[in-house]
Amino acid sequence: MGEQTPDGIGSERRQFLVHIDADLIRRVKILAIDRGVSASSLVQQSLIEFLNRETPSAPRPGAPESE
Repeated sequence: MGEQTPDGIGSERRQFLVHIDADLIRRVKILAIDRGVSASSLVQQSLIEFLNRETPSAPRPGAPESE
């Protein structure tokens, strides 16, 4: 079973394997340390913000449902 998300987005966390440039991984880890968050949380928040910009009509995680 997956781990519950602390920010209330989604019902559980699951592992998602991607291959990205080693320098980008290093930069993500440094920024996460500077902000006092995990690299996973930083990447998750970045993906949410990106998807919200790129797919404005799609339901947004954590956003209130429209009536």
